[in-house]
Amino acid sequence: GFLVALHWVSFYASIKLSNASTALICFSTAGFFTALIEPLVLRKRINKTEILLGFAVIPAMLLIIKGSPTSFNVGILMGLISALLIAFFASLNKRYLGRYDPLYVSFIELLSGFLLLSVALVIWIGLGADYSYGLPQGKNILYLLLLGIACTSIAYSLAMKALKYISAFTSSLTINLEPVYGIILAHIFFEDQKDLNMGFYLGAVIILGSILVHYFIQRKSKNL
Repeated sequence: GFLVALHWVSFYASIKLSNASTALICFSTAGFFTALIEPLVLRKRINKTEILLGFAVIPAMLLIIKGSPTSFNVGILMGLISALLIAFFASLNKRYLGRYDPLYVSFIELLSGFLLLSVALVIWIGLGADYSYGLPQGKNILYLLLLGIACTSIAYSLAMKALKYISAFTSSLTINLEPVYGIILAHIFFEDQKDLNMGFYLGAVIILGSILVHYFIQRKSKNL
């Protein structure tokens, strides 16, 4: 649960320090990290295909970093940390789901993540941090409820149920489809395209292409 909470913080920090499109593409590197971490956590053999597909994100990330403003570098680093945390808790969840119900695991993790962030917020305010923005009001409360309930709690519980039947690597690659619609929405609402060039989009195509390749490989193996 603490890893999930730290993922939330680093992911939104990545958006704040760069933009939504860049943070979402960094999010896509979770597949590479999972290909390395899942075999260690579950004590199974390393899948060479998964390593190769995951390795494809490295040149893609170099293109993205080169194609982004230098002011985005810290945001990109936070995005990579966020993806690394996904790989850790997805692999650990796969192990726990062999013994516990997915909804039970989801409840414990989300509750512990909430408690960690609540304590951190109190400490942060106690240290004299700026709190001039105050508490959310009006439509912001509805947006936060939508984000917390529909986009986090329900989505996370469904993802945990799916993880019971698929590998952590497959789960990570599936989640990586988020950049497809996320970038489109970021362009519509935030006009992120003003800060990005061709290197960014070429890197994005490579990462998303690895997702499609993995899908067809999995589909072919099931039909054999």
